[in-house]
Amino acid sequence: MYLRSLQIDNLKLLRGFELDVCRDGEPRMWTVLVGRNGLCKTSILRAVALAASGPARANQLAQDLMVSLRDARRTDASLEIQAEFELPATPDYGQLARGQPALTRSLRSSLQLAANRQLFSGDSSFLAGAAAQSSTQQVLLNTASDASDARDPLEDARTRKPPPRRWFVAAYGTSRSLALPGSTAAPDDVVRTRMETLFDRGRIIGTSFADHFDGAHARTYVKVLRAAMLNHAELLPNVQTLELRGRGGVNSADQLVMSHRFDTAAGTGSLRLPATWLSHGYQATIAWLADLVGHILWEASESNSSIDIDPADMQGLVLIDELDLHLHPSWQVGLIPALKQTFPKLQFIVTTHSPMLLAGLEGDEIVMLDQDPSTGDITKRSDPRPAKLMTGTELLKRYFEIDRLYPVNLSKEMFQYGRLASDPERTDAEEVEVQRIYRELQQAGVAPDWAPIPRRVG
Repeated sequence: MYLRSLQIDNLKLLRGFELDVCRDGEPRMWTVLVGRNGLCKTSILRAVALAASGPARANQLAQDLMVSLRDARRTDASLEIQAEFELPATPDYGQLARGQPALTRSLRSSLQLAANRQLFSGDSSFLAGAAAQSSTQQVLLNTASDASDARDPLEDARTRKPPPRRWFVAAYGTSRSLALPGSTAAPDDVVRTRMETLFDRGRIIGTSFADHFDGAHARTYVKVLRAAMLNHAELLPNVQTLELRGRGGVNSADQLVMSHRFDTAAGTGSLRLPATWLSHGYQATIAWLADLVGHILWEASESNSSIDIDPADMQGLVLIDELDLHLHPSWQVGLIPALKQTFPKLQFIVTTHSPMLLAGLEGDEIVMLDQDPSTGDITKRSDPRPAKLMTGTELLKRYFEIDRLYPVNLSKEMFQYGRLASDPERTDAEEVEVQRIYRELQQAGVAPDWAPIPRRVG
């Protein structure tokens, strides 16, 4: 399942907001939302998740957020979300392995939260025409082309039994720590489990999927996870291998903690450490990667005796809030190129506050969010120039509106002092300013060790 476009009205500061995530008529695999705090980046991810889930699941996921979702400027207005998705009619990984293309269909999912209601209503409909057609050219189907079309298409794609299903969406919020081995339950409601952390609920299963797969499937999960995590050196820097033992190989509390271990580089050697002993950066990244692979294989296991899926063939939509969470800038620079290589058929829509994360992106993959100064509405813009060709300074200026760095106010004062004190033509007022700044810097213990250039008299 891929997102093609999104329309939002009266959700927080999002009024008449539209987002197109296609390139040359096909869903674009990467979209990164950039903007200051308070510009609804997380809300956009949540809107996508809600539209992808349908009204019943949307009400479960957002039950604690209904009041805060509304636009406080228009409490009498209906909140509306409309998304256009593309989903394969037969997303069978075995079929892909045999070189057979999967047919695609597009559907429109709509949600409404009326001003006087506390629950979403909504529906979905298939769209006619090829996926390459624009949404304005497509019209709703009036006849059912197969038996499933008689029902709500989104609900059918999400719940069809037996799999393969047409629907796969995973969403991750900023709470991405690894759970202790054996401390999570197997996913029963996979839609809710995959989405909850984006709505500040639930927890990620992560590497604990190794506890829930049985026998051969557990071994395959570890094999596929190794292929995903170790495919590119920049995805998990310094991680050399992993060992995940399920419950069958554990008979004590100490063994439980040590049952999920990673080999990390340490000087000329390596250390084998429990996953939950790793730094927050490693835990956050391992948690969502292991969870994503686990959910894809879990769904495949319901219909296929073999779940040995190449990460390069995995399909679906992945939403991640603050992808750069806890990561050093040097790790951030290589992360997106590594993900692009590892999961070329997964569509990622993520948020970030880091210029370093943008280094691996094309211009149309970055959406900058701003705020209309007169209305307060969120606006968007893009720059056609590839971010991957920009320097760090250019990234800061273009996407974060920072043209020079001053760690503290004293740095600004030092710059101002240097500018004025080196000007022999400075005015009387500027001379007073030079003396004021010098006293302030002297009091802070950072006064310059050179005297101002004498002023020219006359």
